[in-house]
Amino acid sequence: MASFTAGTKTVSSAGTRVQVTTTPTPVRRVRFQAPPGNSGITYVGGSDVASSVAGIEFSAAGGSETVDFTEGRPGDLAEFYCDSASDGDKIHYMAVLV
Repeated sequence: MASFTAGTKTVSSAGTRVQVTTTPTPVRRVRFQAPPGNSGITYVGGSDVASSVAGIEFSAAGGSETVDFTEGRPGDLAEFYCDSASDGDKIHYMAVLV
């Protein structure tokens, strides 16, 4: 039986990336979603994510992306960061744990 984790990260200051979690969390799949209440573009990617180094880009109107780790090693939720173009925007995540 698969285990799940879910949560929300808030980017308090636009242009300041935030690590999704600081705890190593091996995952098979993770889904990111920008809530419709966001006022600007939100970005999810690696430790260098920013508006100029965009990973996955989410419009303010929402949208979601799923990242699968099916080959080789599992992914780690701690490897993901988010940033936004507007203060206080959020990113939701839900992951299937290894």
